[in-house]
Amino acid sequence: MYKNEYPTEKMHQAPKLRFKKPDGTDYPDWQVKRLGEICEKDSSNLTMSNVFDNGKYDVYGASGICGKTNSFIKNQKYIGIVKDGAGVGKVYLCLKNTNILATLQKIDNKNNNHLLYIYYLMQTINFDKYITGSAIPHIYYKDYSKEKINLPHPDEQKRIAEFLSNLDDMITAYAQKTETLRQQKKYYMQNLFPTTGKTTPKIRFKKQDGTDYPDWQVRRLGDILNYEQPTKYIVASTDYKDIYKTPVLSAGKGFILGYSNEKDGIYNKGDCIIFDDFTTTSHYVNFPFKIKSSAIKILTPKNNNCLYTIYAYMQLFSFSSGQHKRHWISETSEQELKIPHPDEQKQIAEFLSNMDDMITAHAQKTENLRQQKKYYLQNMFI
Repeated sequence: MYKNEYPTEKMHQAPKLRFKKPDGTDYPDWQVKRLGEICEKDSSNLTMSNVFDNGKYDVYGASGICGKTNSFIKNQKYIGIVKDGAGVGKVYLCLKNTNILATLQKIDNKNNNHLLYIYYLMQTINFDKYITGSAIPHIYYKDYSKEKINLPHPDEQKRIAEFLSNLDDMITAYAQKTETLRQQKKYYMQNLFPTTGKTTPKIRFKKQDGTDYPDWQVRRLGDILNYEQPTKYIVASTDYKDIYKTPVLSAGKGFILGYSNEKDGIYNKGDCIIFDDFTTTSHYVNFPFKIKSSAIKILTPKNNNCLYTIYAYMQLFSFSSGQHKRHWISETSEQELKIPHPDEQKQIAEFLSNMDDMITAHAQKTENLRQQKKYYLQNMFI
């Protein structure tokens, strides 16, 4: 039990955003407390040796649910905070009838304070200042429980918690929808193009009159794609700044390396594929850009072939030899693929592009909601 050093002190500030009572009047002023006055801790002795793939109850570890066990720590919701090792200070709202590893601590509410409010409050606390140990970082309840907080009336706590919980539900729903769409696209990618040894895919489009398109034909990539050397599009300076307008691209995971203010040598010929000649990774690009590496090949379509369909098809293959050498001219351009008629290519591209648009829209909505939650956490707490 902690002595209340501020037994009657009201806070001198209010958060920027506050709820009103149902009758429109203000809730009581917030009071200065210590974290340990509104919650209490409990420990677990559960180790990974007690965690299995099969079991009755989920177990939380530093990265979330890590397996199952046959006992639970509480039959109601509780808060788990990582106290040891990687992820120290990370806070979880743990579901009822679950357990936690010994590297986490169980936090419960007390004195009529709202558990869900405490969960969101703890997300606003910087636990790094309580870390001890260098090889394995630790935080101790005896230290972070002394964190000074500003506490609203329990009824206002409930309003804040419900509001943020609803926001979390929306974030989860949009994130799940985004992942579902990604899995659907993966399925279609695997079935809109022929598998090894097959001449046609499992799913095919029809012509507008309901008849079949011609059979797919074997073509070399070099027969359906032009390539251009990148020399005149390479940046002269790597002094990138976000205020500049022209993106500088890589064909690797980074994709956009930064932004340049250079006016000359900007690729602005329309859609293309940038292909890394060494790693064989690629990106589809539909905006003006410059590049950094001379190892890039810029690919564009030949003979009315649909670039996006060819790009999507290429993502199903590994073109790398595993050797550090240039691949396009000697190897990748010689790769044979089964290619549909240009009109069928166009239908495939439109279908996959529409899926991409839906994925992007849901992912953006998820990120917007996360940013909204960040704003509310910054303005509904002190």
